[in-house]
Amino acid sequence: DSVYPYIAFDDSDSIHIVWIDSTDINGAGSDYDVFYRKWDSSSQTWSTSHVISTESSSTSTNAALVVDSYSITHIVWIDSSNIANSGFDEDIYYRSFDTETGSYSDIVLISSLSDDHSYTPEICKDSKDYLHVFMKEYDDLLGSGTDGDIFYRKYHYP
Repeated sequence: DSVYPYIAFDDSDSIHIVWIDSTDINGAGSDYDVFYRKWDSSSQTWSTSHVISTESSSTSTNAALVVDSYSITHIVWIDSSNIANSGFDEDIYYRSFDTETGSYSDIVLISSLSDDHSYTPEICKDSKDYLHVFMKEYDDLLGSGTDGDIFYRKYHYP
Protein backbone atom coordinates (compact mmCIF):
# COMPACT_ATOMS: atom_id res chain seq x y z
CA ASP A 1 0.00 0.00 0.00
CA SER A 2 1.80 3.14 -1.24
CA VAL A 3 0.56 6.57 -0.10
CA TYR A 4 1.59 10.23 0.30
CA PRO A 5 4.14 10.76 -2.51
CA TYR A 6 6.34 13.86 -2.37
CA ILE A 7 8.48 14.84 -5.37
CA ALA A 8 11.47 17.15 -5.89
CA PHE A 9 13.81 17.85 -8.82
CA ASP A 10 17.58 18.28 -8.74
CA ASP A 11 19.69 20.62 -10.90
CA SER A 12 19.90 18.02 -13.70
CA ASP A 13 16.09 17.60 -13.77
CA SER A 14 16.18 14.14 -12.23
CA ILE A 15 13.10 13.30 -10.16
CA HIS A 16 13.43 12.35 -6.49
CA ILE A 17 10.42 10.84 -4.76
CA VAL A 18 9.63 9.75 -1.22
CA TRP A 19 6.47 7.96 -0.20
CA ILE A 20 5.01 5.92 2.62
CA ASP A 21 4.62 2.18 2.07
CA SER A 22 3.76 -0.92 4.08
CA THR A 23 5.43 -3.32 1.64
CA ASP A 24 8.18 -5.47 3.16
CA ILE A 25 10.98 -4.35 0.81
CA ASN A 26 14.59 -4.69 1.93
CA GLY A 27 13.51 -5.93 5.37
CA ALA A 28 11.26 -2.95 6.12
CA GLY A 29 8.57 -5.08 7.74
CA SER A 30 4.83 -4.56 7.37
CA ASP A 31 4.64 -1.25 9.26
CA TYR A 32 4.51 1.98 7.25
CA ASP A 33 8.00 3.23 6.34
CA VAL A 34 9.53 6.03 4.27
CA PHE A 35 10.80 4.88 0.86
CA TYR A 36 12.92 6.77 -1.67
CA ARG A 37 13.54 6.37 -5.38
CA LYS A 38 15.16 8.48 -8.12
CA TRP A 39 14.43 8.84 -11.83
CA ASP A 40 17.76 9.63 -13.51
CA SER A 41 17.11 12.06 -16.35
CA SER A 42 20.40 11.18 -18.09
CA SER A 43 20.03 7.40 -18.18
CA GLN A 44 16.21 7.46 -18.23
CA THR A 45 16.10 4.78 -15.51
CA TRP A 46 14.68 4.38 -12.01
CA SER A 47 16.96 3.57 -9.09
CA THR A 48 16.09 0.74 -6.76
CA SER A 49 13.79 1.55 -3.84
CA HIS A 50 15.54 2.48 -0.58
CA VAL A 51 14.08 2.34 2.92
CA ILE A 52 14.85 5.64 4.70
CA SER A 53 13.17 5.03 8.07
CA THR A 54 15.23 1.93 8.85
CA GLU A 55 15.24 2.45 12.63
CA SER A 56 11.46 2.78 12.84
CA SER A 57 9.38 0.11 14.52
CA SER A 58 6.15 2.06 14.19
CA THR A 59 4.30 4.14 11.61
CA SER A 60 6.30 6.64 9.54
CA THR A 61 4.30 9.22 7.60
CA ASN A 62 4.25 12.67 5.95
CA ALA A 63 7.69 12.57 4.33
CA ALA A 64 9.08 15.58 2.46
CA LEU A 65 12.38 16.12 0.67
CA VAL A 66 14.70 18.59 -1.01
CA VAL A 67 17.85 18.03 -3.08
CA ASP A 68 20.84 20.31 -2.52
CA SER A 69 23.41 21.60 -5.02
CA TYR A 70 25.66 18.58 -4.30
CA SER A 71 22.82 16.19 -5.24
CA ILE A 72 22.38 15.09 -1.62
CA THR A 73 18.74 14.27 -0.86
CA HIS A 74 17.46 15.59 2.48
CA ILE A 75 14.35 13.91 3.90
CA VAL A 76 12.10 14.71 6.88
CA TRP A 77 9.17 12.69 8.16
CA ILE A 78 6.94 11.97 11.16
CA ASP A 79 7.49 8.85 13.23
CA SER A 80 6.10 7.62 16.54
CA SER A 81 9.00 5.24 17.28
CA ASN A 82 11.29 5.94 20.23
CA ILE A 83 14.29 6.91 18.07
CA ALA A 84 17.08 8.83 19.87
CA ASN A 85 15.13 8.58 23.16
CA SER A 86 12.41 10.83 21.78
CA GLY A 87 9.53 9.00 23.46
CA PHE A 88 6.57 7.46 21.67
CA ASP A 89 4.82 10.67 20.60
CA GLU A 90 5.02 11.70 16.95
CA ASP A 91 8.28 13.50 16.21
CA ILE A 92 10.00 14.94 13.15
CA TYR A 93 13.13 13.14 11.97
CA TYR A 94 15.74 13.95 9.33
CA ARG A 95 18.06 11.81 7.25
CA SER A 96 20.16 12.55 4.18
CA PHE A 97 20.83 10.13 1.36
CA ASP A 98 23.69 10.38 -1.14
CA THR A 99 22.39 8.88 -4.38
CA GLU A 100 25.89 8.64 -5.86
CA THR A 101 27.39 6.53 -3.05
CA GLY A 102 24.19 5.01 -1.65
CA SER A 103 25.16 6.14 1.86
CA TYR A 104 22.79 7.42 4.55
CA SER A 105 23.40 9.88 7.36
CA ASP A 106 22.38 9.01 10.88
CA ILE A 107 18.76 9.77 11.74
CA VAL A 108 18.45 13.14 13.52
CA LEU A 109 15.59 14.19 15.80
CA ILE A 110 14.46 17.61 14.53
CA SER A 111 11.56 18.27 16.94
CA SER A 112 13.74 17.90 20.03
CA LEU A 113 12.21 20.81 21.99
CA SER A 114 8.69 19.41 22.00
CA ASP A 115 7.24 16.90 24.46
CA ASP A 116 4.04 16.63 22.43
CA HIS A 117 3.16 15.50 18.92
CA SER A 118 4.77 17.17 15.89
CA TYR A 119 3.08 17.26 12.49
CA THR A 120 3.34 18.21 8.80
CA PRO A 121 7.07 18.71 8.27
CA GLU A 122 8.25 20.71 5.28
CA ILE A 123 11.87 21.15 4.21
CA CYS A 124 13.55 23.60 1.85
CA LYS A 125 17.07 24.88 1.26
CA ASP A 126 18.59 28.27 0.60
CA SER A 127 21.36 29.31 -1.81
CA LYS A 128 24.03 28.21 0.70
CA ASP A 129 22.42 24.75 1.10
CA TYR A 130 21.26 25.48 4.65
CA LEU A 131 18.19 23.41 5.39
CA HIS A 132 15.02 24.98 6.76
CA VAL A 133 12.43 22.73 8.41
CA PHE A 134 8.93 23.85 9.36
CA MET A 135 6.53 21.81 11.48
CA LYS A 136 3.27 22.11 13.37
CA GLU A 137 3.44 21.68 17.16
CA TYR A 138 0.75 21.54 19.86
CA ASP A 139 3.21 21.84 22.76
CA ASP A 140 3.41 25.08 24.78
CA LEU A 141 6.83 25.94 23.36
CA LEU A 142 8.11 29.42 24.21
CA GLY A 143 4.73 30.32 25.72
CA SER A 144 2.88 29.71 22.45
CA GLY A 145 -0.06 27.92 24.07
CA THR A 146 -1.33 24.45 23.28
CA ASP A 147 -3.15 25.31 20.07
CA GLY A 148 -1.40 24.35 16.84
CA ASP A 149 1.54 26.60 15.96
CA ILE A 150 4.18 26.54 13.23
CA PHE A 151 7.77 26.14 14.38
CA TYR A 152 11.00 26.44 12.45
CA ARG A 153 14.45 24.94 12.68
CA LYS A 154 17.51 25.79 10.61
CA TYR A 155 19.77 22.82 10.08
CA HIS A 156 23.19 22.73 8.46
CA TYR A 157 24.04 19.35 7.00
CA PRO A 158 27.54 18.34 8.22
